[in-house]
Amino acid sequence: MIPIVQTVYGRKGNCFKAAMASIFEIEDDLDTLPRNHGSGWEDEWVDWLQQFGLTMLCIKTSSGTRYLKDVYWVGTFRCKPTLKHPWPTYHAVVMLGDEIVWNPQGFGLPHDWGLEKPVHNGWYFIVQDPGTRTRTPIVR
Repeated sequence: MIPIVQTVYGRKGNCFKAAMASIFEIEDDLDTLPRNHGSGWEDEWVDWLQQFGLTMLCIKTSSGTRYLKDVYWVGTFRCKPTLKHPWPTYHAVVMLGDEIVWNPQGFGLPHDWGLEKPVHNGWYFIVQDPGTRTRTPIVR
């Protein structure tokens, strides 16, 4: 995992792209990755993950959810409302087990600053065909 900072902020920010780029160690322009908003964005990521022999699984989480240890995954949190952003928004971070290990906002704040716990959604990456040898940089 290498820290990649998001380049677009706000409701249409690219924090999910930056979290994915961090996990997959992709230092290219974030615009080369699938989009992370609008109808069908999950399908675009599933198509993109196929190059690694992976697919994506979303797990709705709640307090008390147990997380896989030593596995990188993307967690999305609801953001605490502010005067500037009073509407519900979500922010993606890189998780390792049950810890936030990278927040792509890049402001130097604590990784969980402004995030309401527990994790809203967990995005895990699963090998599609275990018999196929793939490059999987997501497990330490």
